[in-house]
Amino acid sequence: MLEIHTVGAGGGSIARVDAGGALRVGPESAGADPGPICYGRGELPTVTDAHAVLGHFGGRGLLNGRFALDLQRTRRELERRKGDFRDVEAFAQGIIGVSNSVVERAVRLISIERGHDPRDYTLVAFGGAGGLHACDLAESLEMRGVLLPVFPGGLSALGILRANVVQEFSRTVFLPVNDPFEARKKAGQVSRRLQQEAQAFLNREGFEKKRHRFEYRLDIRYVGQAYDLSVPDHRDFVAAFHRAHERAYGHADPERPTEIVNVRCRATGLSPRMNLPRIKRTRSSSPVRAERKVNSFFSGRPMRASLYERKTLQAGYQFSGPAIIVEYSATSLVPSGWRAEVDAYGQILLSRTNKVSRRHAR
Repeated sequence: MLEIHTVGAGGGSIARVDAGGALRVGPESAGADPGPICYGRGELPTVTDAHAVLGHFGGRGLLNGRFALDLQRTRRELERRKGDFRDVEAFAQGIIGVSNSVVERAVRLISIERGHDPRDYTLVAFGGAGGLHACDLAESLEMRGVLLPVFPGGLSALGILRANVVQEFSRTVFLPVNDPFEARKKAGQVSRRLQQEAQAFLNREGFEKKRHRFEYRLDIRYVGQAYDLSVPDHRDFVAAFHRAHERAYGHADPERPTEIVNVRCRATGLSPRMNLPRIKRTRSSSPVRAERKVNSFFSGRPMRASLYERKTLQAGYQFSGPAIIVEYSATSLVPSGWRAEVDAYGQILLSRTNKVSRRHAR
């Protein structure tokens, strides 16, 4: 499963200037009804409205142009509420900047504060608006790049179709680890009973025995602690716990007594895999041609951006920003200083062409 941290900074998040003159975005949302101003019924500025007035949808609406946006109405309403911002574009850029900062704090919470360096990872951008913010976030966090999966607006649904069936079984034991061998032996007895329960569950779910998988873990803590950490059930489980504690909290004490709190068995029924089709590969070495050029704003500056229809992109295509990638389920931005490359399955990898890591900067 994924650990999910939710923040109110989606496309429908409402922007407002508070009593102190500060710009706020979310957590209140316009929802689907009345929705953003550009949908034709809403009256309060949202993140989607900000993208619309900055030209990030290529002037063609959503759902491959089937859902028209009322840009004239959007500009008029943002003009009424822009406060001290010099113009509508500055107001819209401010909305996106605040939204990005909210999401950036959330990513830092689930990465840096969990002991993971975001510079070691690629950001996967899904959902209809994920690709609109991904490059800005990846640059702020110095991440390796951005991956735009196939059909990003429906990635969660595709994931459910491909997902294995998983159920976790556990028992609380409170076993002191005076002798690791004996403690693990007793924990193993519990694990075998849990496996029998897990096997019966997978049988009821209709999985053949060859599609059963079991994983065993131990929840361990220092004696006297109120929290525990989960580590794999293997011979060196005590050492694994000390390493996990060091990674999570910055310190460990190998001399301090430990205890096993819970024994866990994770049962997995392997679902049949879907074969993702490869897309046509380009045979030309010439640069990919954009559908057209559109007026838009990137980082607060007016630019002429190249517009690409994702369904026409072939494997091996490469192009540089500023660019807008449009498709039925999503819209994605490729800012200046970024480069896009299409892989064999139609996924798009975005990477910085001017990448300078602060890790090595002097």
